[in-house]
Amino acid sequence: MEEELKELEATIESLYCHIEQCGSKFNKEVAWRMLEAFEEYEITIGTNLKPEQYVDFLVLYYITDNWGNPAKFLWKRIPDVMKKDKDLRATWDIGKLLYTSNFFEAVGKINDFGSGKLSSWLKSGYKYYMHQLINKMYAVIDDATFRALMGLKDAKEHKEYLAYYEAEVKPNEEDTSSENVEINESHLQTLKLLAQFIEKDSATKIEKEA
Repeated sequence: MEEELKELEATIESLYCHIEQCGSKFNKEVAWRMLEAFEEYEITIGTNLKPEQYVDFLVLYYITDNWGNPAKFLWKRIPDVMKKDKDLRATWDIGKLLYTSNFFEAVGKINDFGSGKLSSWLKSGYKYYMHQLINKMYAVIDDATFRALMGLKDAKEHKEYLAYYEAEVKPNEEDTSSENVEINESHLQTLKLLAQFIEKDSATKIEKEA
């Protein structure tokens, strides 16, 4: 058990270093790898994480498009006394806005967010998934609405983002668009263990936080 914990801690730290080297450039594969490591770590450690770890844990759910029930289950598992932490509460406030599709307010809080080690990734990860959502929901969208949903301040920032998207993001999306989606067996097993962990802690009831 101790050796497994050390390996997981080393994996998480290695991914943190990788993210730091990448700057704010979002990488969904790395985000998923880190989420899987956090899920395994929570199960293996057998006790509560630190508030700052829960902040990053929640952020990882948000930027892997899991801002619904998975994030809510995690919030339920966090001890009430820890929920008084200002940064942790601010992180969850963003999750509630995402869950209720209040994107206009959520993006404002995301742009002001500075907690944990993944704040820059929360910003770029949100843009990544929001752009995908816009592409699915809108055949045509006006510039003002696009900027409001994406959290872009003005036409200049809008233009810079689109140039980045066309050069860096879109080509990668097109490369993987025709691939068959396969369930990651390791992640599936982790989720099964996580479900057992949730049931053990009587955290399966989903209800909206006030």
